[in-house]
Amino acid sequence: MSACADQTAHVREMKGGDGVLRLSLSGEPRSLNPNVAPLDEYALLLGQNIFSKLVALADNGGVLPDVAERWEQSGDGRTYTFYIRRGIRFHDGQPLTAEDVRATLAR
Repeated sequence: MSACADQTAHVREMKGGDGVLRLSLSGEPRSLNPNVAPLDEYALLLGQNIFSKLVALADNGGVLPDVAERWEQSGDGRTYTFYIRRGIRFHDGQPLTAEDVRATLAR
């Protein structure tokens, strides 16, 4: 145990018992827009934890569903068709559509 640790901290406080996650960084990200380059280490750290992706990378290097519940690869291996999970919404309540994903990839 560190001599600098707050010995009076309650477990509830340490776990964020109020339902709010607070994260302290030693710096500030240049942007939270993942389409802006170059992204700095703070933007990458935050982005990985607040944005969903079509698929996610498993610990073993495999591919896991995320926004896409499943996908198909064409016979020639050059085209993928992703099937978006229903019920995914943006922070403003608008549903995520295939057009939203297409526009993001095109950007």
